[in-house]
Amino acid sequence: MAMQTVNTANKEIIDFCLGLSSELAKLPVKHIWVDYDEEADVLYLSFRKPQRAKKKQLRGMMIS
Repeated sequence: MAMQTVNTANKEIIDFCLGLSSELAKLPVKHIWVDYDEEADVLYLSFRKPQRAKKKQLRGMMIS
């Protein structure tokens, strides 16, 4: 099996994510919905099922 070298920054990120995931597992919810907005570099966590977007007209533009 090939081993990859993990630099210090990546190890810190991995350790943080592992710690976060173990804390999330302690929450009294059965489902967590996760969305990542790459453009804004934001991770969204929802504890209720997200609703579908509805089409609305705003200032003459269609939004869906």
